[in-house]
Amino acid sequence: MIFDEITLEDIIEARAEEAAEMAAEEAAAKATAESRVEIAKKMLKNGIDTKTTSQCTDIPVEELEKLKS
Repeated sequence: MIFDEITLEDIIEARAEEAAEMAAEEAAAKATAESRVEIAKKMLKNGIDTKTTSQCTDIPVEELEKLKS
């Protein structure tokens, strides 16, 4: 049976790899979100309206209004 071949160490290693991958994905998503916010701030500062900024950055208009204040 295949279960006889899997050791506890194998399971622990697999879980650690999964956790590392999830952490890397979360870090990348956070960096992307932060980058979008910085781009939105620059757009708004340069006079681009909130609707256009929202369409370009996928940040809701309501959130952009908060950035303006």
